[in-house]
This record gives sequence, C-alpha cells and structure tokens, in this order.
Amino acid sequence: MKKKTLSRTRAAGKPAAKKKAPRARKTTVRTARPRPVTKKLRVARIDAAIKRYEKATRLAQERADDLAKVAHYIAESAVEKFRVKILGDWAERAFLRDIIELRDAFAEQKPGSLSKRIESFRLLPDALLQWLESRFGLEPVGEVGKTLEIPANRLGNYSYDFEPPADAGQLIVVRIVSGGWKRNKTLLIPPRVELGDRSTPTSGVEQTATRE
Repeated sequence: MKKKTLSRTRAAGKPAAKKKAPRARKTTVRTARPRPVTKKLRVARIDAAIKRYEKATRLAQERADDLAKVAHYIAESAVEKFRVKILGDWAERAFLRDIIELRDAFAEQKPGSLSKRIESFRLLPDALLQWLESRFGLEPVGEVGKTLEIPANRLGNYSYDFEPPADAGQLIVVRIVSGGWKRNKTLLIPPRVELGDRSTPTSGVEQTATRE
C-alpha cells in the first residue's frame, strides 16, 4: 500500500510536456516586373514633362509680371509723394504767387517801355508756367481783379476772411485778389477773394476747379 502511494505522488509532480508552436509558413513576395518602355510610352513621358515645364514657365512669368506691377506702383507712389512735397514747398514760400504777379506785372507794361535787361525776362513767367504744367500738371486758377457772382455755397472753392451769408443759395459778388492753382482738375491752392460791390459789373463766371 505504501509503494503505490509513492508512485502516485511522483507522477503528480512531473511537469507537463510543452506543446511545440506551429511552424510559420514561408510567404514569397512577388515583385511586379517593370513595364517595358516602349517608344509610345517614352514619347508620352516626354510630352508630359514638356507640358509641366511650360506650365511652370507660364506661372513664373505671371508672378514676375505681378512683381513688376507692384514695383512700378511703389515707384509711382514715391514720385507722386515727392511731387506733392515740392509743390507744397513752392506754395509755402509763395513762389507760385510770385510767378503770377510777375507775369501780370510784365503784361501791364508795353513792349519797349522797360530796359533791355529787364525786357529779357518778359517770357520767364510763362516759361515757368509751362514747365509746371508739363512736369506737375499744375495750372493757375483765377484772374486777379476779376469779379464773379456766385452762390454762397461755392465759397468753398475760395479762401476768404469775410462772414458768408446764412443762406447758402444767396448770390454774392466777389473779386479775386490772389490767384490759385489746380493740379489734374483738383484744387490745390484756392484763389483768394473779397466781397465785391454789386454796382460793379461781373467780368466772368466761375471756372475754378473743385476740391477733392
């Protein structure tokens, strides 16, 4: 009885045998054979490359044109800013006013009444006016001494010191005492006016530029 008991105990303590893992099957990777390059396929590839090149060239040209336009706009803005600065300096120093007064002063003198030295400068004011118009688009506005009959709401095109009428539609008579300047149809320096006498006949109609 004791021997049988010992044999059972040894049999129970024996470790179980490990199961073998199944072998992985070998998989073969099939590589696709390269497509044979025929003459037709070669021509198609060349055509596609040419089209891509033409598209890239066209896009590059469009970008270059856009860049040139931006550069041109920047340059024009800088030139315009410089022109406005010069004209403002001329107006501040009263050079523009003096040109008109010099022209009118020569016009009041008969040819030959001045010395030869001064007579040689008779054409200078007109030459300066032509230069200002061609280079800057600047033109004088308003003839000194001219009287105009205008509605009160048009006084915005002039400079003045008097009190305007309360009624904006009331007609008033003004006399131009100092000329102004316009640039490209935009009033740059308004003519200066004073109240005129209604007994004095008007010598013209308003032809000044408007402010913007």
